[in-house]
Amino acid sequence: MIPFFKILSLIIRTFTKPVASYFKASLKISGHERQRAQYILIFLGQKYHSFNIRLTRSLTNQGFSEYIKPLSDEKALDSGADFIGEFIAYSTLLTWGYYELNKLSRDTKIKEQKLLDQLTNLQVTVSKTSQNYRTLCLQVEKLRDELFDREKLKTQASHNKKALINP
Repeated sequence: MIPFFKILSLIIRTFTKPVASYFKASLKISGHERQRAQYILIFLGQKYHSFNIRLTRSLTNQGFSEYIKPLSDEKALDSGADFIGEFIAYSTLLTWGYYELNKLSRDTKIKEQKLLDQLTNLQVTVSKTSQNYRTLCLQVEKLRDELFDREKLKTQASHNKKALINP
């Protein structure tokens, strides 16, 4: 059977980055209908830049009180578009990874349930076999007793016969 799921996973991972790049490039195109998108990208670019500067300063133990110079609109647009592209790429990969983990977990639970069902069936079989064994042992014991009683009666009958023949 062809692993369609693995092939689909490979296709998604292969095309995520180019699709994100195309989306990023299309958002950068100037135009009246794209002004709102460009405004959002500039805003995201400025926030992304500010976050990176603050993170760098906190890691190098510099103060937060220093002024952060905003990027030009063109650089902020590029930064915002990069942020959107990376967000799409990484969120796709994280979502796919999360899906894979859930699938693996679900498959593991199904396998565990099958093993538990098999174990339960084996326990029932062992219990029935044990009960049948005990029943057979009781029947064998009963047959031995009957055989012993018959042998005893035969022995007594032969002694009685001898006693009658030889007084």
